[in-house]
Amino acid sequence: MTLTQIKPAGLSKPVDLADNEKIRLGTGSDFSIFHNGTNNVLSTDNGQVQIVKGASENIAKFIPDGTVELYYDNSLKLATNPGGVLLHDNIRMGDYHIELNDNAQLMLGNAPDFRIYHDGTDSYIQNTTNTLRINNDGTDLVLSTDNNVHIRTNGTEEAVKAIANGAVELYYDNSKKLETSNSGCTLQGTLTTQNTGYGSGSSNLEIQPYGQRGYINWTGTDNFYFRTGTSYATRWLIDGSGHFKPGSDDTYNLGSTGLRWQNIYSKKFETTSTGATITGLGNTTLTINTGNNSGDNSQLAFGDSSDANVGFINYDHGTNNMQFRVNQAQAMVIDNTGDIGIGSNTINLQGVNRTVVSVNGSDSAALCFNRSDTITGFLFADSGEFRIQAEAGAGNLVKIRNNNGTIVHFDDDGIKFNGDTAAANGLDDYEEGTWTPSGTGNAFQVAVGSYTKVGRCVTALFRIRIAASEGANFLQINGLPFDNVAGEQGENVGGISFTTSDLSGNITAAVSTGTAILFYFQTGTNIRYNSTGVPNSHIRGGVVYYTAA
Repeated sequence: MTLTQIKPAGLSKPVDLADNEKIRLGTGSDFSIFHNGTNNVLSTDNGQVQIVKGASENIAKFIPDGTVELYYDNSLKLATNPGGVLLHDNIRMGDYHIELNDNAQLMLGNAPDFRIYHDGTDSYIQNTTNTLRINNDGTDLVLSTDNNVHIRTNGTEEAVKAIANGAVELYYDNSKKLETSNSGCTLQGTLTTQNTGYGSGSSNLEIQPYGQRGYINWTGTDNFYFRTGTSYATRWLIDGSGHFKPGSDDTYNLGSTGLRWQNIYSKKFETTSTGATITGLGNTTLTINTGNNSGDNSQLAFGDSSDANVGFINYDHGTNNMQFRVNQAQAMVIDNTGDIGIGSNTINLQGVNRTVVSVNGSDSAALCFNRSDTITGFLFADSGEFRIQAEAGAGNLVKIRNNNGTIVHFDDDGIKFNGDTAAANGLDDYEEGTWTPSGTGNAFQVAVGSYTKVGRCVTALFRIRIAASEGANFLQINGLPFDNVAGEQGENVGGISFTTSDLSGNITAAVSTGTAILFYFQTGTNIRYNSTGVPNSHIRGGVVYYTAA
């Protein structure tokens, strides 16, 4: 085909071509320019389409079956390839955006190893090699969301969870270990703090729950200290052997008057809800020392809510006396010789090489003896008597013994001697007194009598003078102090004396049933008051007889 040539002077007017009419360039019409009625077309049958400035400054290249290249100032900035677009410099968006469809990915790296995309539901930042680093050389790094934030490892294992309007949770191997709340935070497992290099050696401090138990673990071999204040003053410590000690000698209290320990338990000293127990190995000593050996007192006080020392035990180092007080009054004293005063400081009958127990009462005093909380007997004294009394707990029995046995035995039967326990041998009565002899008729002119009763045996003495007017009744003396026992009458009266000599040796007398003494002649005939020699005579004598009891 013959080529159309344009004169060197150029075109004098526009060239107008209809649709699909082409301007063809090059031998063989390799490059053409035309309008197909819709689009404007640059078409080449071989070689590249290049847009250049001058002879060598590239602006754009369009390579058949290959890439499209865009340049800036002859520097390649963008090139297409079979996988997409390859940038050779930065992308600056200005006020515009990069918009990708669902599941379309922004891929970075050679592999590409790093991708950003949205799958229609969730958004992803995905790194497939080595470490994903987020570096900020400015001020803050802020991750913001309207809901929860999860940081996961190994695909699905929770590492950090930040819940909107709720907790922040920290995990280990998908197991929650720490959770914040509106009151603080909750730790699951053991809290461990490690030595950061201060001091020498290494150690851990652990707070550890274990089932229903809890532990504070210190792995060091030196002391564990409790410190307070800005100066880190040591208040308490636990040494390497486990001993609990104050941080300074003679400085800190264990409790106070308003904050008291209820119970203290130890191998040797133990407090309980009812008191305290001191347990020793072998001999056990509780020592109370004073600061002054001669002038101070050592006291063990027993108080209540209204009085701190309503009772106490006091040792006076000046007098070496031990005093005991109850109900705010002194109850007993042991002096420096070992003598004991109960109820008073006054101890009577003290002497050299003599130990005294003095019991004093404002009205009366008693020393009581019990067995199994049952009273067996007591010593009692008041202004009118001193009593030794046995009670039911001792079988109402009192004995006086020596090493050879019982000397005197006192029981309900009376007094028994030398170990005799037979009821019939008990001496249960002793009495002395007077009695007034009386006649059958008129009164005696003189009537005097006395008696002694030991058990059942009565010794009665008498002296009478018989008046002449007694009459012819049998001579008898009535009014013995006790009845003669029935069946045992007839005891003879011994030692009778008469003022009339002709009666002496001629008469006898015997106790009759009841309380009378009858007189007889030696012949057995009863004597009458008006018998010869009887009136106006004085008769003296005595009789021993037995009563029923």
